[in-house]
Amino acid sequence: MRRLPPEAPTRPLDERLTWRSILVSYAMMAAVPLLLWVAGDRYCE
Repeated sequence: MRRLPPEAPTRPLDERLTWRSILVSYAMMAAVPLLLWVAGDRYCE
C-alpha cells in the first residue's frame, strides 16, 4: 500500500479531525449501549 506524503492533504480542510468531531464520535459510541439498555428495559416490561 502506497502512502501519501504528509504534506499532501487527504481530505478537505473542513473534514479533518478536530477535537469537537472526536468528542462527538466518542459520545455517539457511548450512547449506543445506553440506548440499547433503555430500549431493552422498555420492551422487557
